[in-house]
Amino acid sequence: MSKLGGRKPDICVYTAGELPEADANLSGRPPALVVEVVSPREVDEWTDFEIKNREYARHGVRRYWLVEPTQRFIVCLELGPEGRYTMFVSGREQVEIRVTGLDGLALDLSDLWAQVDPSRPGAQGEIS
Repeated sequence: MSKLGGRKPDICVYTAGELPEADANLSGRPPALVVEVVSPREVDEWTDFEIKNREYARHGVRRYWLVEPTQRFIVCLELGPEGRYTMFVSGREQVEIRVTGLDGLALDLSDLWAQVDPSRPGAQGEIS
């Protein structure tokens, strides 16, 4: 967390019953899912995998995903009862990820990677 006491993840998902107040600058409620896009710089990668991992676990974030677009890799972590993350899925191409507890949330990695790099074979088009 920053000196001001918070982080701003790349993507933050709340369920309907857990939404923070609309006018709140910072939420004391942990989101159901935080997604970080791993930066290509080594120091940023270390921050995403090590520092943010511990901070989000301490804050009670149940699911923490790390997306590495240049390597086309995703790691999905879930907070265990002991307060540490365990990997529940990792993947590359042609994997669909469904999240228990977040009904209706599914991620098709082949579609995601096609959006990231539409020039690669099998790409579906550019991001609009």
